[in-house]
Amino acid sequence: TRTLLILGLAILGFSACERGLQNPDLPEDIRILNHWIWENMNVFYLWEDQLPYLDPDYQEDPEAYFYDLIVAQDRFSRIYQDYDEIQDAVDGVETTTGISALPALYFDSILVYLVEFVYEDTPADLAGVKRGDIISSIDGQKLTKDNYLDLYYQETATFDFSDWTGEEFVPNGKQVSLTAQREELNPVVYSDVIESGGTRTGYLVYAQFTYGKEDIWLEELNGVDLRYNPGGYSSMAAYLASCIAPASVSQQGEVFTLKYWNDGYTDFWKDQDLDDNGQKDGDESTALVERFPGSQIQLDMDKVYFLTARGTASASELLMTSLYPYMDVVQIGETT
Repeated sequence: TRTLLILGLAILGFSACERGLQNPDLPEDIRILNHWIWENMNVFYLWEDQLPYLDPDYQEDPEAYFYDLIVAQDRFSRIYQDYDEIQDAVDGVETTTGISALPALYFDSILVYLVEFVYEDTPADLAGVKRGDIISSIDGQKLTKDNYLDLYYQETATFDFSDWTGEEFVPNGKQVSLTAQREELNPVVYSDVIESGGTRTGYLVYAQFTYGKEDIWLEELNGVDLRYNPGGYSSMAAYLASCIAPASVSQQGEVFTLKYWNDGYTDFWKDQDLDDNGQKDGDESTALVERFPGSQIQLDMDKVYFLTARGTASASELLMTSLYPYMDVVQIGETT
């Protein structure tokens, strides 16, 4: 099994590791992994200059070793056991029933799942599960604070649904048995043009900033609610921004976002020739400055509304903040 570091941002500037006390009983594979973590943190970590020295030859738990290294202000970095699982998530590939649901607690005692949306052509979609459905029990068990996660994330489960009367949840007889399958999830969950009062409003529910394998979802986006969006590629956010922003912003290649690395990696990127023009890129390196890339579709808008919630994060936030300088951005909903 490979392990993947997800760091706050990237860097360079290797810091040599002096050998401290060693644990003679430390398995060799753990020792190798700890050194891999230490060396990568000294290369890619944004706060590389603040790293404490913790001997990689002593810690018996690589995951604990990683979290002992990260600095107090870092609430973003993560370490995962399965590289392929994380790569699948970035590509929009997931083993799932197709339900995106939010657990909700009523009266401090009744816990249910509220179905936010259902991915098209997944087991849940084919079984008739819809947005707004209420899951009140799984495998005949009432949901509690102790069991709701284990029950919901089973590979195979039977879901029972209820209706809310305004005072209580009443079983409605709907029951579906679902088995999770490996799916390439289309991030375009819903799109429509709403006509009201002589005004046409485009409405897009976009679940993740992913190209998909071989860019299959880029055309889907070509052919704007981000409340469920956990993030994804910044380049995909830049592409969507180019669709939305005033045409002049995209055509002139205005700044979409600035990227900050540690001092070592910043100097590294300045010395590269990423645009192949025969000269060092300097402060204009594409690794430091990302510009609006242009797109096949330019809506040339001057105002956009975003519906947000606690689950709106990462690339969704990047999209909103990067549009602020160029158009009227209206956020409706919770803090992201």
